[in-house]
Parts: sequence; structure tokens; C-alpha cells
Amino acid sequence: MQPLIVVNFKTYATAMGQKAVDLAQAMERASKDHVRMIAVVSAFDLHAVKQAAPSLEVWSQHLDPVGQGSFTGIVTASSFRDAS
Repeated sequence: MQPLIVVNFKTYATAMGQKAVDLAQAMERASKDHVRMIAVVSAFDLHAVKQAAPSLEVWSQHLDPVGQGSFTGIVTASSFRDAS
């Protein structure tokens, strides 16, 4: 069984925006050494992180249990899928 490391980026300044991308790329490089790594990122950083580290497993920190429609400020499963 492969070791598992899950890193929740939370809202730390050292893990948002370009720094989230940098951290994800470092995780991607490290995961090639037979370690399963998962980056758990903000919805704001999801697309950029997936683009920069395509082989890294990336999860969203938040997902709302509703479909599309007249909702405000939610993250749907389809928007997560489209971003990744």
C-alpha cells in the first residue's frame, strides 16, 4: 500500500494564488516517489493548480450539495468538474 499525504492549503498566505501553484508543483514532483499526495485547495485556486500540476490529485475544500440554479456564492459539483 502506498503512503498517503493530504495537504489542506486552507487560507494561508503561503498556499494561495501563485504560492498554491508552487506548492502543488512541489507536491507533484514528490508524489513521483511512490507516495500518493492530495492537494486540497480553495475553489479560487483549483483551476490554476490543476493546470500547473496535472498529475497531482486535487480536491476542492468546499462543495455545496445543490445543483445549478438560482443560488448565490455556491460551488457546484459541475463547476468543480469543469475547473479540474
